[in-house]
Amino acid sequence: MEFDPATGTHDGVATDAAHSPAYGSLHVVSASPQRGRIVGWFPPSELAKMHGVPDNAERREAEPTHDAIESRSDCREILAKSGPTRDVAIVTVFSDEFQLLARWLEHHGQQVGVSNLYVIDTSVGTFDAACFGRANRVRLPGPATDEGRCCAFVSDFAAALLNWFDAVMIAEIDTLLVADPGRYSSLIDFCRRCDSDVVTSFGLELVGPIAVDQSVSDEQSIIEPPLYGLATARSAKPSFTRTPIRWSKGLHTWNGPPAFNGLFSFKLPAEAGSTGDPEILARASLPIDNEVTLDATCAATNRFIRRLILSHHGRDHNPVKIELTLQEKRLWRIPQRFSIAIQKVRK
Repeated sequence: MEFDPATGTHDGVATDAAHSPAYGSLHVVSASPQRGRIVGWFPPSELAKMHGVPDNAERREAEPTHDAIESRSDCREILAKSGPTRDVAIVTVFSDEFQLLARWLEHHGQQVGVSNLYVIDTSVGTFDAACFGRANRVRLPGPATDEGRCCAFVSDFAAALLNWFDAVMIAEIDTLLVADPGRYSSLIDFCRRCDSDVVTSFGLELVGPIAVDQSVSDEQSIIEPPLYGLATARSAKPSFTRTPIRWSKGLHTWNGPPAFNGLFSFKLPAEAGSTGDPEILARASLPIDNEVTLDATCAATNRFIRRLILSHHGRDHNPVKIELTLQEKRLWRIPQRFSIAIQKVRK
């Protein structure tokens, strides 16, 4: 199957853009029987056949894992019973951010199993291998000073993993991926039910702690302090893919349109030693919106998504496909269902 960028066809079959009602997503649709939506490269099943590897459907028939389990309320219990899953691998790049590594491993390990985590290690420091636990450590001769080269390696590495996994996720070491808990029980559940080939995570940069009016009461009050985040374009990244793609520098975009489908990325707040940074102080003083729900009907979320999608137009020859300076003018209070998912990881 070949894609002709000049005519927008796959083996002579025309493609068209389709709009998904959920999160206002845009997709490129094709008539491919292997994948409902493809983006111009060979789907993983075709790549696997080239290398003599059974495709995903064949693997599932030959090696059933836990697809037959009806209840997915406790992802960790399922993983404990069935062992590693081939649904998804999650990749990050580690460059001496030791203080962030444990939390990244624990959060994503709870979601998909630690053995499905891949840490591309470009650090220059000396770390005990035990710090990586059972995660897969890919040691490179760091540091990763050439960002373009590093992103090219991540793109190639993710493409290779797709010969063994149904999907690959990318999450930076200071970022936690969360599939909307109101729609999905875990990232594995998201991978199985998501019908998109590439999904952009809706990015929020967490801000805290900040002073808020404690007299404000609502049904979202929880034991932990409330979390607040700033929606930014630079934290909205193509974090999920079922097909080989090429990430731009900073992993900000790929050469297709942003497509949102219930996946969120939360960039952790800056360390306490950075609280004097003017940008951090300015963010902490922004007005707060306590009504954001982050679901498919949320006006604030959909408004920002539209801004991101519109910024993609006319950037065909720009390596970065959206306007990275876009950001909201208010802090959003993170809904309880997300706060619980984020804060249940040990601090």
